[in-house]
Amino acid sequence: MAAFTTPDGADKVVAFYRARAEASGLSSVSAMDQGEARAYAAADADGGSASLQVVAQPDGEGKTTVQLMWSAGL
Repeated sequence: MAAFTTPDGADKVVAFYRARAEASGLSSVSAMDQGEARAYAAADADGGSASLQVVAQPDGEGKTTVQLMWSAGL
Protein backbone atom coordinates (compact mmCIF):
# COMPACT_ATOMS: atom_id res chain seq x y z
CA MET A 1 0.00 0.00 0.00
CA ALA A 2 1.17 3.51 -0.76
CA ALA A 3 -0.34 6.86 0.15
CA PHE A 4 0.72 10.16 -1.35
CA THR A 5 -0.50 13.55 -2.56
CA THR A 6 -0.29 14.95 -6.07
CA PRO A 7 -1.26 18.19 -7.79
CA ASP A 8 -3.18 16.12 -10.39
CA GLY A 9 -6.96 15.87 -10.02
CA ALA A 10 -8.72 12.69 -8.88
CA ASP A 11 -10.05 11.94 -12.39
CA LYS A 12 -6.54 12.12 -13.86
CA VAL A 13 -5.09 9.91 -11.11
CA VAL A 14 -7.70 7.19 -11.58
CA ALA A 15 -7.39 7.35 -15.38
CA PHE A 16 -3.60 6.89 -15.08
CA TYR A 17 -3.86 3.78 -12.90
CA ARG A 18 -6.78 2.37 -14.89
CA ALA A 19 -4.75 2.58 -18.11
CA ARG A 20 -1.76 0.90 -16.43
CA ALA A 21 -3.93 -1.85 -14.96
CA GLU A 22 -5.57 -2.64 -18.30
CA ALA A 23 -2.21 -2.55 -20.10
CA SER A 24 -0.96 -5.12 -17.57
CA GLY A 25 -3.85 -7.48 -18.30
CA LEU A 26 -6.05 -6.66 -15.32
CA SER A 27 -9.80 -6.28 -15.84
CA SER A 28 -11.95 -3.58 -14.30
CA VAL A 29 -13.92 -4.79 -11.29
CA SER A 30 -15.47 -1.57 -10.04
CA ALA A 31 -15.40 2.20 -10.33
CA MET A 32 -17.04 4.70 -8.01
CA ASP A 33 -17.56 8.44 -7.95
CA GLN A 34 -18.76 9.93 -4.68
CA GLY A 35 -18.74 13.70 -4.59
CA GLU A 36 -15.23 14.64 -5.70
CA ALA A 37 -13.72 11.31 -4.62
CA ARG A 38 -12.91 8.64 -7.19
CA ALA A 39 -12.16 4.94 -6.73
CA TYR A 40 -11.21 2.16 -9.11
CA ALA A 41 -10.45 -1.54 -8.72
CA ALA A 42 -9.09 -4.14 -11.14
CA ALA A 43 -8.19 -7.81 -10.85
CA ASP A 44 -6.43 -10.51 -12.82
CA ALA A 45 -8.62 -11.45 -15.78
CA ASP A 46 -7.18 -14.97 -15.80
CA GLY A 47 -8.36 -15.84 -12.30
CA GLY A 48 -5.04 -15.09 -10.61
CA SER A 49 -4.72 -13.02 -7.47
CA ALA A 50 -3.14 -9.86 -8.92
CA SER A 51 -5.17 -6.77 -8.09
CA LEU A 52 -5.11 -2.99 -7.94
CA GLN A 53 -7.25 -0.53 -6.01
CA VAL A 54 -6.90 3.25 -6.09
CA VAL A 55 -8.83 5.90 -4.18
CA ALA A 56 -8.24 9.58 -4.98
CA GLN A 57 -9.86 12.59 -3.34
CA PRO A 58 -9.18 16.30 -2.98
CA ASP A 59 -7.38 17.22 0.22
CA GLY A 60 -8.97 20.67 0.55
CA GLU A 61 -5.66 22.42 -0.10
CA GLY A 62 -5.55 22.12 -3.89
CA LYS A 63 -3.96 18.68 -4.03
CA THR A 64 -5.27 15.13 -4.30
CA THR A 65 -4.70 12.45 -1.68
CA VAL A 66 -4.17 9.01 -3.19
CA GLN A 67 -4.32 5.58 -1.59
CA LEU A 68 -2.97 2.83 -3.81
CA MET A 69 -3.19 -0.88 -3.00
CA TRP A 70 -1.54 -3.39 -5.28
CA SER A 71 -0.85 -7.10 -5.18
CA ALA A 72 1.20 -9.01 -7.72
CA GLY A 73 -0.51 -12.22 -6.72
CA LEU A 74 1.23 -15.54 -6.38
